[in-house]
Formats: sequence, structure tokens, C-alpha cells
Amino acid sequence: MNQPAYLWKNNRGIYFFRARIPKQFSAYFTTPEIKKSLKTDSYRLAVKLARAYRVELDKEMEKLKKGAYGAFQVTLEGKIKAKLPDGSERPVEGKIERNLASLDELPSPQRIPA
Repeated sequence: MNQPAYLWKNNRGIYFFRARIPKQFSAYFTTPEIKKSLKTDSYRLAVKLARAYRVELDKEMEKLKKGAYGAFQVTLEGKIKAKLPDGSERPVEGKIERNLASLDELPSPQRIPA
């Protein structure tokens, strides 16, 4: 009988839920996989419990994908006086929002019209 990939049985006969963390979410976790004892030696019960954990894990991964957890979201705001090439000074305001969990390249700098 094929068992689900997220179901694992130790040498004492106890089943565990086991799932690898996708690389795009590895910054949120300290280990490359989640492993939790299902505290049962019954295959049928283990499958039911593991499926429930899998659904919950998929929901949490979807939340991470949508940015529901803002711990890796940073907003920088500032206002400085900038010296322009003609010698005059002008106040410049800026705001940068960055998702630190994203591996995207930084946007290219934009010129501020005088």
C-alpha cells in the first residue's frame, strides 16, 4: 500500500507528519522540514491526521505567499534636503517598501524631476 509522501513511520511504529519547506519560504523557518508526531500506530488514523496537518500547512504557506505575516515587510520613510546641481537646496521625501522574503532584484533608481 502506498502511503502519502508526508506520512512517515519511525522504527517504533509511530507515525509522523513530515513536510519539506519550499525554498521560497525557507527564510521563515529554522529547519528545512516540519516534523510532528501523530502519536499513533494506526495507519488509518495517521492518514487522517496527516491530511489535516497538510491542509493547515498549505493554508499557512498561502498566507505567507500573500504577505499576511508582515515580519519580513519593511517600510522606510525619510525626508532630507538635497543639494541640486544649480546650487539650490530642495526637500526630498521618499518611501521604500520592501518584502525581505522576496528574492527579486531591487528596482532601478528613478530620477526626481527638478
